Amino acid sequence: MKKYIAALFAACSFLAAACSSEPFTGPEGFFVEKSSFSIDYEGGSCSIVITTQAQWKVEAEQNYGWMTINKTSGKGTGDVLLTFSRNEGDERTAVLTVTASGYDPVTITITQEALKSDMRLGKPYMDDSPLLGVADAIRVKIPYYSALGSETVLFRVSFSGVGAAGLEPVTVSCSDFSAGDGTATLQVPGTPAALGPVTVTLEAFGDELEAFQVRVSENITHSKYINWNNWSIGYTRSDFNVLRGSAYDYSWTSEAVNKTDSGVGEDHKALPSGTNLPGCEGAYLSLVCANPIYAAGQAAGPTGTPAGLAGYQFNPGYQVQGMVKDDYVYCYIPSVSIPAGGKITVESSLGGATAAACAFIVEYSSDNVTWVPFDGVKTVSVEGSDYQYHYNYLAANSGMRYLYARDESVDPAYAKLSVSVSSAINGPLRVRLRASGLNGRLEKQTGTGWSDIKYLDIYFD
Repeated sequence: MKKYIAALFAACSFLAAACSSEPFTGPEGFFVEKSSFSIDYEGGSCSIVITTQAQWKVEAEQNYGWMTINKTSGKGTGDVLLTFSRNEGDERTAVLTVTASGYDPVTITITQEALKSDMRLGKPYMDDSPLLGVADAIRVKIPYYSALGSETVLFRVSFSGVGAAGLEPVTVSCSDFSAGDGTATLQVPGTPAALGPVTVTLEAFGDELEAFQVRVSENITHSKYINWNNWSIGYTRSDFNVLRGSAYDYSWTSEAVNKTDSGVGEDHKALPSGTNLPGCEGAYLSLVCANPIYAAGQAAGPTGTPAGLAGYQFNPGYQVQGMVKDDYVYCYIPSVSIPAGGKITVESSLGGATAAACAFIVEYSSDNVTWVPFDGVKTVSVEGSDYQYHYNYLAANSGMRYLYARDESVDPAYAKLSVSVSSAINGPLRVRLRASGLNGRLEKQTGTGWSDIKYLDIYFD
């Protein structure tokens, strides 16, 4: 007599879980509703109905710490309740084997989905500029919201722009999340190999986050320094018009973001590109004009101030138009501590164009009254007049005004100067680059040319 074929009846209860299944028909006289089903990451319970007249048993392939079985054996039709804990990680699988006397076993595969998070990501950014030649210099900050605190996110990071040299696209895993809102830090491998702007783009969860731009900066190794350096952070000649009207524009042009109404002097403050002197973030660079400024259309003033000149201009990139003899670039550093015999070093490069002042002497002062020249002062006679200088740029240097090279053999506008202080300085320090002479072409001294401060580093030993 054939074995009795029982009708199949099963119920799956969703107490806290979402179950989906594939229908399964077992051997004659022994039925299990499904051979596989899935539950969501939240866990919960699910019932499985076993239909048979025989003795049966349920065995797990291994001890699954995240699943419990309320009943592992029985006779005749019965149900088994499976309970699942919340999944805090990747997708996971359990395998059960149901056997009944006299029948082939039935395998059930249960899959619990990976953790799902409602976490949202904000716009990435960087606190610091990546440094040229410094490995792992890309440390991206990523704001996040509504995190569970157990997420692991794969970020695809790519780079573009001049400063992208040495930085390859890479996938980086990040688990730096806490429950709630916060900011994660993503350490990206790579060594920047070129100065300049770099656009950083991140992808996560299949979406592209809002890109941001930083500039690869020069790696300054001095332990104590103040630095003004547009070239160091990658600006080129083509950047100047872009910089007009930007946050980096401290010019006196009408569209300048950081324009000052007073026009000249200490009120015009170009902030430093970098400082490693605590409390000296407020250091600034300015221009002090010894000669009066004449508005457009007025009669010519002293040498270097012609009719029609609408005043001095100070562009992004530290370009000064209208600078003449005894005007000076002025650096104010609010707080230093230099012992007697300590050394101040200035490393810089200046350029010129057309009729700009082209000879400069470098001096320092602790009181803004007495100015002491740095070592290595030279004297030159031009058309019967002697003047002292450290930098002497003739018209030939006009073609090098955008050259960036810390090498005197390549850039004649480059110099590194030092001076030992005779008395201790505890407090403000002032350093100036004063136009001590003109370029010897008196017929060209109209004050309409440009003097360029390519970069200026002041550091202390």
